[in-house]
Amino acid sequence: MGRQSAEQVIPRLDVDIIVDEQSAIILYPLSRLVTLLNVSSVPTDTLSTAAICSHIASIAHMARTELGCLIFRSVAKYRRILIILETDETGRTHPFTPPIVRAMEGLAATAAHVSQWASISWVVTKGTPHAAWVIRKLGDSICSALDNPETAKCATGTYSRAWTSSSAWLNRAWITPEESAQERLLCTIPVVNSFTAQICLTVSTLREMMGMTLDEMVAKFRLWMNERAVRIVHATVHNVLGDEAREGRETEGCYYVAACAE
Repeated sequence: MGRQSAEQVIPRLDVDIIVDEQSAIILYPLSRLVTLLNVSSVPTDTLSTAAICSHIASIAHMARTELGCLIFRSVAKYRRILIILETDETGRTHPFTPPIVRAMEGLAATAAHVSQWASISWVVTKGTPHAAWVIRKLGDSICSALDNPETAKCATGTYSRAWTSSSAWLNRAWITPEESAQERLLCTIPVVNSFTAQICLTVSTLREMMGMTLDEMVAKFRLWMNERAVRIVHATVHNVLGDEAREGRETEGCYYVAACAE
């Protein structure tokens, strides 16, 4: 019961910091990593001598934890995720103790498992000032890459440049402080984060999106979403919401979409 109570925490539904449409940061206490990623808690009869089986067991256990659920939910929305494992300034939690190292093995196995969808990296920081410095350095590195023509494509992660320069990336006057009903609606699609939703609603309206063909939607939004994500958005908007509207079904979802599109 004691271990169960320790893991009963409020579920985290999203990342802590959205850097841009493809990058995000998760802040997580290093001391809690051991509790959530304790691979030794997996029954021994599920393991074999093969390393691959050990990794699978680690991933299965990870998926049942708070951090694991957050990672699996986030890889659909972001292509780069940095996990900052925070320690307190007293240094009482050391990153190289056997339990922490064992927990990081589970984290590494999970990162490898989802690498086809997103790149996951992590760093251990000592205190809030160090974590803030790491966050700042990440933003600076993206800015520097955007001003370098040879690395701009790699920095944006797209086949065409979404941002023409670092000044364009930094200028975010188009971001609204309050979440609109249209943004909330788009964010219910698993591959859309709030940053991407605001970009889509800046370059187009929800009503225009509902009238686009797949090719039109890919051409319009491919700078900020990969083609797979655009296909999912198109299928959701047209095949799910669009069918209800076209067939005149009086559902709560249909009314909500119609009201948001106004």
